[in-house]
Amino acid sequence: MFDILFVMIFGLSGRVLTKDTDTKGRFSSPVLDVTEKQLIIERNQTLQLNCRGRWELQWVLPSGVPKVYHGTQIEETRCGKKNNQYCSRLMLSPALAQHTGSYRCRYRQKHRKQASVYVYITDSQRPFVKVQSEIPDVVYMKEGELLVFPCRVTNPDANVSLVKFPFHRIAPDYRNIIWNSRQGFTIRSPTFFYIGLFSCETIVNGVKYSNRFLTHRPVNKILDVYLNSTGLVHTLQGQMLALNCTVTAEWNARVSISWTYPQKANGSATIIRRISRSRTNMLFYSVLTIPRLSKADRGLYKCHVTSGPSKRETNTTVIVYDQPFIQLKHRDGPVVQASAGQKSFRLTPKLRAFPAPEVIWLKDGMVAAEQCSRYHADRFSLVIRDVAEEDAGIYTILTGIQQYGLFQNLTLTLVVNVKPQIGEKTVSSRQPGTVQRGSRQALHCTSHGVPPPQIQWLWHPCPPKGLCEKPPPSSWTAVSEKTEVTSTHNPILTVSHRQEVLEGKNKTVGVLTVGEALISGIYRCVAANLMGRDELDIRFYVTDVKGGLIASLEEEPREGGDLRLVCIANRHLYSDLSWYRLTNQPTTSEEASVLGGELTEGQFSHTLYLLLKNVTSQDSGTYRCSATHLLTGEHTHLDTAVEITVLQAPVLLRNLSDHSVNVSNSVTLRCPARGIPHPRITWYKDQRKLQQVSGIMLFPEEGTLHIDRISAEDQGLYTCEATNERGSVESSAHIWVQSSSESLSLEIPTLACTCVVATLFWLLLTLLIRKLKQPNSTNGKAEYLPIILHPGEEPLVEHCDRLQYDPAQWEFPRDRLKLEKPLGRGAFGRVMQASAFGICNSASCTTVAVKMLKDGAMPSEHKALMTELKILNHFGHHLNVVNLLGACTKTGGPLMLIVEYCKFGNLSAYLKSKREVFLLNRTSVHQDNRVILPSV
Repeated sequence: MFDILFVMIFGLSGRVLTKDTDTKGRFSSPVLDVTEKQLIIERNQTLQLNCRGRWELQWVLPSGVPKVYHGTQIEETRCGKKNNQYCSRLMLSPALAQHTGSYRCRYRQKHRKQASVYVYITDSQRPFVKVQSEIPDVVYMKEGELLVFPCRVTNPDANVSLVKFPFHRIAPDYRNIIWNSRQGFTIRSPTFFYIGLFSCETIVNGVKYSNRFLTHRPVNKILDVYLNSTGLVHTLQGQMLALNCTVTAEWNARVSISWTYPQKANGSATIIRRISRSRTNMLFYSVLTIPRLSKADRGLYKCHVTSGPSKRETNTTVIVYDQPFIQLKHRDGPVVQASAGQKSFRLTPKLRAFPAPEVIWLKDGMVAAEQCSRYHADRFSLVIRDVAEEDAGIYTILTGIQQYGLFQNLTLTLVVNVKPQIGEKTVSSRQPGTVQRGSRQALHCTSHGVPPPQIQWLWHPCPPKGLCEKPPPSSWTAVSEKTEVTSTHNPILTVSHRQEVLEGKNKTVGVLTVGEALISGIYRCVAANLMGRDELDIRFYVTDVKGGLIASLEEEPREGGDLRLVCIANRHLYSDLSWYRLTNQPTTSEEASVLGGELTEGQFSHTLYLLLKNVTSQDSGTYRCSATHLLTGEHTHLDTAVEITVLQAPVLLRNLSDHSVNVSNSVTLRCPARGIPHPRITWYKDQRKLQQVSGIMLFPEEGTLHIDRISAEDQGLYTCEATNERGSVESSAHIWVQSSSESLSLEIPTLACTCVVATLFWLLLTLLIRKLKQPNSTNGKAEYLPIILHPGEEPLVEHCDRLQYDPAQWEFPRDRLKLEKPLGRGAFGRVMQASAFGICNSASCTTVAVKMLKDGAMPSEHKALMTELKILNHFGHHLNVVNLLGACTKTGGPLMLIVEYCKFGNLSAYLKSKREVFLLNRTSVHQDNRVILPSV
């Protein structure tokens, strides 16, 4: 049988070799002398294969054929008509079952060009190519790959079954489970079901044969790799170094950990490995330890991790110092700058130290973290949250390594830059200021900022007509002392700037002095520094009307005369002037009583004249001038009460009487009269009108005639006449002038009586003056009430009721007071923080405390607060009390006491919080059994 097969194969190869294959393009791949894809031979037969090609040939045998096998022979020759081909013959004798497999012939230099045939070598006692020991082979089930049970057989017709332990038989479906005699069972989409013990089973001649396989699902996923020190490792020479490389991997993972480090060649380190398990993963530890470090051990330390194809690594750098040290210096100079309003700012000097030092930050000599909750130490830095202006100051960082006695400190100055803020904006008025025409005005602009802001004044004149609105930025004109006086600019006397300390802050005060107010417009104060700018617009409306709007009578109206009313309004503030009369009868519209008028326009004001002729008493009443405010749109009214005077005829209140007068004496005639209008008094002598000459004095308003040093020529009939529009009335009297001889007998007694009366009056006056000079207990009380009551005196409440409050000295307008946050509460009141503009003759805004009653306060509580105000008024200013600055007592608002603002709060709480600051030097001296307490 063996001889017949050998002859058949040899003859077939001879026929193939006799053919001419020198045609160009043939043998691009080697050619075997068999055309079938598989051959089947029995055990111990000889296998012979012939291969031909254009280049040198090489055989690749199945894995079951040992590389050194005595039965393997390969013969290589040159063939073809011109010997331009290569031939190779493979002979395998005897052929055994384990030699079953694919036999390939390929070019030696071109491995991809090959020809192959699969050869089955049957053996009834060995149906599987591989004879298995008692230990099953391991089959790896990898994610995304096929699962192959390699139970190849020696007979292609063998009936093989796949069985999962213990008795689960799996039939191939040729979709997911495929049987191939050359490969075994292939599972295309393996699941966790295929993890376990499987076997390929076949029965030959009643004998059962099997190949067993144990499936294993290898895990190569490394979840995490980290060192116990992720950053630089600083240490001292001679100390121990321990680096822990921790690997986190999935269950069933196999991990290999290795190290590379500077002294690895010397083996200076010891490595300890450990494995632990958790519910979800595996932890692998590798600890590298160097007992005593040297300078040569500094450098890069790497931990390498491999798990199958997965690789990871991590590293750190070890720095070895000779000795401990502290190096501290400025990072950006001794002065650093921050901006108010920043969310956070970090003070970070350059600090290099080992070991890590203790760090304490001081602000102005006090521990920073204890001063403010916004200060937070972050390692070597001081972080300031929500930067404010009060954070500026001197900061000192104290560093020290206590165990080595190393200490060093560094001082930095923090400058907090603040955007300019103009103080006059905090208390603003809705009504713009009007200035009197031709007056001198000083405009103030107080600004605070860091660095100190520069103040610039700008000007924009109002248009000839229309509303004086804010212009675009390009329309402003800079103002200086050199500004020329034109039709659009006011004369400027001075533009000054100065630095002042107001409310504990350095502020820039800009003053613009306008020499003469002639042109209306808007002055703008611009305060700017590197942080930004702030602006304040000051409306400068020149008016020839006090307050911008007035209404008045030109003269008192009389019955039958004319009523003249005039309403004058500033042209930049008001429009739509109109007069109307208010009536007692309710009307649905004021327009029903609107009166006419003549409107004239001036340079500064509009004037509306109202003229009513031939008025009567029925024209008396209230006349209202109405105007519309151009800025607020509100209607403004001014009322004028008009009373028409009804004429009355003159009436003499007393008639003249005859007088006898001695020569050289004086005489006075009085002729009082009344009437509407007040009558004019005219004097006549002997029907001739008197004129005021030397010796004759006329007082028409009083209706008096006085003749001084009368003579005989002044004797006659004197008449007074009272006249007005309603008529006239008169009265007459004779003045008789006596000669000197007739009056001599009367002058002596008269003179004697006069001397007696004068002497008596002088004596009485002397007694009265002496009486007044005597001390009086009742009138000798002090001007002010005593503070300390003595026994027997009246109660304190009655004392307080006698105290006085001086509104001229202490009253302060409520509209210049802006309430802010609450500071505390008392028995019947509450205290608020506030800003007061212009209090105590200050040109800026001052922070004050305002004490006021709670809502729903009783009258007794109101009286108590008023009593407190009177007591503070009585005290006056004193260093040891919270002084009164002002009060708001007028109707229309709550009662408010304005006192000094204490920025440190309650004195008791402040002293308790600073207990550790106040050092009490206690010394006790015992002498003569007495204890002498120290003075503090």
